[in-house]
Amino acid sequence: MNEMQVAIGYFKENKITEAKKIFEKIIENNQYNQDIYFNYAYILGEIGEYKSEQKIYEEILKRNPDDLDALINYAISLIETKNYKKAISISSKVIQKNKTIPYAYEVRGIAKLKNLEIKEGIQDYKKWIKYLANDRIHLHEFLIECIDLIDIEPIYQNQKEIEESRKKINEKIERIKKIIPKLKENDFQYENLGIKIAFKLNLFYLAYQLKNDKEINEFIVNLIQKLVFYNTNNTNNTNNTNNTNNTNNTNNKKLLCVISTFRYHSKTFIFDQLKKINLDKFEVEYIVLNNKDFNISKKICEKIIHYNFIPETYSEVINNLKQKKIDILLIPDIGMSIETRLISIEKLASTTLTTWLHPITSGSKNVDYYLSGDLMEEKNSDNQYTEKLIRLPGIGLKIDTHYFLRESNKKREINYKLFNVGLLQTPYKYNPLYDEIIIKILLEIPEAVIYFIQYEHQFDEKLYSRLKNKLESQGVNIKRIKFVNRMNRDNYQKFLQKLDIAIDSVGWSGGNTTLDCFGCGLPILTMDGNTLRAKHTAAIYKILDLEQEISLNTEQLILKAKLLSKDRNILEKLSSKIINNFKYLKTDYYISNFINNLG
Repeated sequence: MNEMQVAIGYFKENKITEAKKIFEKIIENNQYNQDIYFNYAYILGEIGEYKSEQKIYEEILKRNPDDLDALINYAISLIETKNYKKAISISSKVIQKNKTIPYAYEVRGIAKLKNLEIKEGIQDYKKWIKYLANDRIHLHEFLIECIDLIDIEPIYQNQKEIEESRKKINEKIERIKKIIPKLKENDFQYENLGIKIAFKLNLFYLAYQLKNDKEINEFIVNLIQKLVFYNTNNTNNTNNTNNTNNTNNTNNKKLLCVISTFRYHSKTFIFDQLKKINLDKFEVEYIVLNNKDFNISKKICEKIIHYNFIPETYSEVINNLKQKKIDILLIPDIGMSIETRLISIEKLASTTLTTWLHPITSGSKNVDYYLSGDLMEEKNSDNQYTEKLIRLPGIGLKIDTHYFLRESNKKREINYKLFNVGLLQTPYKYNPLYDEIIIKILLEIPEAVIYFIQYEHQFDEKLYSRLKNKLESQGVNIKRIKFVNRMNRDNYQKFLQKLDIAIDSVGWSGGNTTLDCFGCGLPILTMDGNTLRAKHTAAIYKILDLEQEISLNTEQLILKAKLLSKDRNILEKLSSKIINNFKYLKTDYYISNFINNLG
């Protein structure tokens, strides 16, 4: 046991290798000891070695199949490796043995939501709330309505379902507004329920209904502030701040903090944009939320800080951030995760910025500026943002064309028997309103084959099922739609070069994906929309001086596809023009320049 304490000490000092070696030696040389196994499993889980963690729990359960703690922890670990069905099965086993363990319902709810069993997962969350708040009538009613807000399907079968979903969300919001005056502050402090619910209010898929989400996002921010305020007694998440002078910074530099989970396009949308920050004026810190594996070369950034940002550490993390006295805070992806949403509700800096890594307003009055691009905004776009909209030149980004250009863009080997069409986005970006594009291309171009890239089975299956029903009703062979395996960057670029065209996810246009395609000379058929999220590809065509490639409507887009399928010489000329114009694309460090000029 002394050895185990030494190992735990090493782990706390972040000496992971040493801690693991001691635990492995203890387990190899000693008889089974449940405390040792549990502690080792905990460490493996903390460092993200979930498969090894699961093996330890399996060993524990061999000896004691009814160990409920081991079963729950095992289910949590299975969720981390996306083994959702097994996690549901294991947590159900716990519930069968003891129906009054709230956290078993919570874990099963998480697994069901991840498995796209949305309504069933929410029912488990409601049981979790019931066991924790049943003796507080108004709180119970309030939290049930809050958790019901996340009943948003990622993939719809038709437009009618989207309209019904939006209607239900607005009805739930009205019910919540009526309950709020009945609540008492001390209700929320029981079991930290308020903040636990706040961490579950991720309405990520709302944005893919392609509506103006400003009012709903503002309501959600206010709701989360209320839940967090009651739990932390936090009186500082208002528009007042004492962060005007960074007294912690002894070198008289201003402090610029960048906070993100750094899971989404961080090179293109974050690091490439901040290369020209004036380091004589700013000290820069990158703060990573809940992404233990993230690391990057010191050549790119010197200071990376990791935070474990969960309900139990919320107050600690927020207080640490406030003590930094941040001058400028950049949260580039508000809404991509609940973590960034929660960070955005607090007043943590003199000035807070966000960008279009997630092209939707934050809804937070504590975010001062939304950095967009002039080519992606309409004249009246300001009414879609809670923040002050800043229209930077072009798409607002510095584009590192070398990163996207394929080293050897060889002339395509034309296959006249097939016309290969790529739909390269995640399944929830394909709104059913635009399924007609897919159907008509397959109907009117007999040699067309459409390729999707696999995302996760439960998502892929929903999209495939929707398209299958529509195509079969039109007499189109569903085998002309193929899902290919996900691939590394090099293989992905090779795959793009085998395609003839790509079709943009209309309504939620490609950003990073579009740059990848243009770097390989792959034409993308797109339309210009009236919201930021619908205009990325069109805006990039404009800065490439290829505005004529933007279709005005779906009919024109399908005609373009037919023309390119019939005349491959036109296709090759367009491909060459895209490569050439992209190669010499001129952009600037607009975000760096904006930040340098602040204050």
